Amino acid sequence: FEKEKINLIIGPSGSGKSILTKIIMGLEKDYDGNILLENKKIDNLLDIPFKVGYAFQKSSYSFFNETVYKELEFGLNKYKYRLSKKDKQIKHSLKIVGLSEDYLKLNPFKLSYGEQSLLALAIILSFNPKIIILDEPFIGLDNKNKKNIGNILIKLVRRYHKTIIFTSSFANYSLKIADN
Repeated sequence: FEKEKINLIIGPSGSGKSILTKIIMGLEKDYDGNILLENKKIDNLLDIPFKVGYAFQKSSYSFFNETVYKELEFGLNKYKYRLSKKDKQIKHSLKIVGLSEDYLKLNPFKLSYGEQSLLALAIILSFNPKIIILDEPFIGLDNKNKKNIGNILIKLVRRYHKTIIFTSSFANYSLKIADN
């Protein structure tokens, strides 16, 4: 995968795209082969010194708190952000994905599917990872939300110099936004 690009893994449903992302993240251990990063073998991306964000195919699988604020705060607590920096990061990540601060008090499980997708991405962005891996980010979204997510991914690469890896079964739209 190329650094600071939108990298696409494309294939039909059931072809192993999700398993591949889980292997890369270290969430799946039963595989043959090696994962190389800059020609060095690693066991999974969680073992490398910079941060990686991952979103499951179904965004709500990432949620387990009763408010959007607590969901966003969780990752920041893991990386030991200071309180003053934490609130700034939370607000900034919501702004990047186009959600207002009004969402902070809402229950993530009661959001629309499109809003849950945006929240899952905001959660990842709250701790500012260099690599973002998204499993089927367009599944279940209407064309407006697909375009919105796609524009956010493009902005993350161009403005924030992120490396994006995403899987998709939607060739037409995915190929338009992917660099490779």
